[in-house]
Amino acid sequence: MNTKCQQIIDQLPDYAVGKGSKFGRANIQKHLDSCPGCAKEFSALNETANLINQLSITHAPDMWDDIRPNLEPRTAHSAWRLSPWLHAHRAQSALAGAVATLVLGAVIFSSAHQPPTTTVDQMYMANHISMSWREPFADKAGMGLTAYMPVEATSEEIK
Repeated sequence: MNTKCQQIIDQLPDYAVGKGSKFGRANIQKHLDSCPGCAKEFSALNETANLINQLSITHAPDMWDDIRPNLEPRTAHSAWRLSPWLHAHRAQSALAGAVATLVLGAVIFSSAHQPPTTTVDQMYMANHISMSWREPFADKAGMGLTAYMPVEATSEEIK
């Protein structure tokens, strides 16, 4: 099957119900007259449509009147039916929820009040390093770097 036949076969359902332009319909009819494979496809499509049209439509019976009395009525506490375990263990569930809330609150509170981990010296050094990047030849940046040099006194120097 070549691409022209594939295009025609794709258009056959529309052609069968009368859709499409006059030119398009004439083009499809011309192809069907010259191509036995596509004509066979069109014939099968028409046979299927005729069989479907012969079927009689039957509607389903209305069964709602038979089903409705068998349904359980909804109550205000129908949510407890979704979780009967929670209903049976209300006190334990409430206690577990309260404990979980307290633990979560303690974790958040303790992590929110941590003292800063940087010292004044580290902040001073970071400030002067950033100044050295902005002003590489500035005296204050150089002074800040040299002033921060740690001086460690040994026990012999203190005596």
